[in-house]
Amino acid sequence: MIYLSRITVFMTVVLVFWSGEIYSVEETKPCPVVFSYEGYAFGTIQLPYRQAVITQGQPPSSLVIYLHGGTGKGSDNISHMKEPGIDAIACFLSENHSNAVFVAPQCPDDESWAGIMLDVLEKFIFDCQKRFSDVEDIYILGGSMGGTGTWTMVSKYPGLFSAAMPVAGNPSRCDAQNVASTPLLTVMRTDDKVIGLDAVIGFTSQLEQFGAEYVCEIEDGWSHEDTCIRSYTPDRLAWVFSHSRQYGGSCVVEAFDETPAVVETIYSTLSGLHVSQPSYGYYIRQQVCSDGSVKTCKLYVSP
Repeated sequence: MIYLSRITVFMTVVLVFWSGEIYSVEETKPCPVVFSYEGYAFGTIQLPYRQAVITQGQPPSSLVIYLHGGTGKGSDNISHMKEPGIDAIACFLSENHSNAVFVAPQCPDDESWAGIMLDVLEKFIFDCQKRFSDVEDIYILGGSMGGTGTWTMVSKYPGLFSAAMPVAGNPSRCDAQNVASTPLLTVMRTDDKVIGLDAVIGFTSQLEQFGAEYVCEIEDGWSHEDTCIRSYTPDRLAWVFSHSRQYGGSCVVEAFDETPAVVETIYSTLSGLHVSQPSYGYYIRQQVCSDGSVKTCKLYVSP
């Protein structure tokens, strides 16, 4: 179902100066979340990223990934942090007492969130989950180039994400059936000069054929830049983070309590496709026991 939303009253005044996609925002409510400077390497590609561990005395149970827009590219690990969406998401997670790891990678100058960078992001996500072993839910959000990257990651890795929020992004090259496996909220504007609205409306209509759970909100009077800045409202973020996938715990080794005896083991991908044996990545393992019980866990298989 498509929801149209027109916002005409604003409770907080925010002064924004815009040039291309470069953000400069006068903060009205500073966010207390502190991001560390981190780095990840995959082959010859360096992926700087910023990380905030937002917890309430418990290990992080979710991983939140934000993909920035085009002018955040580089290697300084600073430029991409100017996007207001990052503060909005971080403050929401903090104010709602989340147990989350929030990461914001920076795309190299000569790349975009496509091609080889999708593989880099996948390996980066696996690395994060190995370091934060209690993570069960993975969320991905982003605007403009990051919005297109969010659509594409959901398409390429169906079932990996608990929910997604692509903003002002282009899904036209995505697989609708794959995307339909992930609850998704997207925000567009009526007359976006950068990303055509028709492409998004046409794609979301395909999602309905596969029973997708999605919301498409269309803002009247916003520019492409407005959409990237103002879309991350508490209500929308609450919808995204209300989706959770629980598998009864993670397992990273084959050792298992054999009492009662396991009589059948079934593997499937996160999107529900049964496989004879897992190879590389994440799978759901169900072990049927002699007493009729079923033990289920999420299994990570190293390359």
